[in-house]
Amino acid sequence: MMRLILLLLTLPAGAVPLRWTTTFEKTGHCQYSVPPQWRGASDAHAVPLMYAPGGAATVEQTWSSVSGWSVYAGHMRQVFKPAVVHEDTPHRLWLEYPADWPGVHYYVAVPSAGGACVAMVDLRPQPNAELREVLREVIDTMRAVY
Repeated sequence: MMRLILLLLTLPAGAVPLRWTTTFEKTGHCQYSVPPQWRGASDAHAVPLMYAPGGAATVEQTWSSVSGWSVYAGHMRQVFKPAVVHEDTPHRLWLEYPADWPGVHYYVAVPSAGGACVAMVDLRPQPNAELREVLREVIDTMRAVY
């Protein structure tokens, strides 16, 4: 009798899927990646913005000077008053917070040398499960370059 073994391959956290586009925030401290069908927009003074087809989701990333990760993470929890804390570890802070405009809103930060890489992620109201999964993968690619 033959046995069929199913092997599921998943990417390690932070790994970038093939053909995804990696973008760097303007100081060069931080990066994240998005699917190839996503597009970007920015000008010389703005934070680069990447958006899903049809504008269903947007991601913008900045770098912020931070003196201590745990103090910073605690402060951000107070500021955003999250409805859901997806992750609060020494490696990432991921909050889902209410905003004054409709949709799903994430604040995601990862520590970097002397600061934090911060992403603001917005999804249109009632995002489908596929888009939420893509956003989880985008968030998993966030990392500090230095």
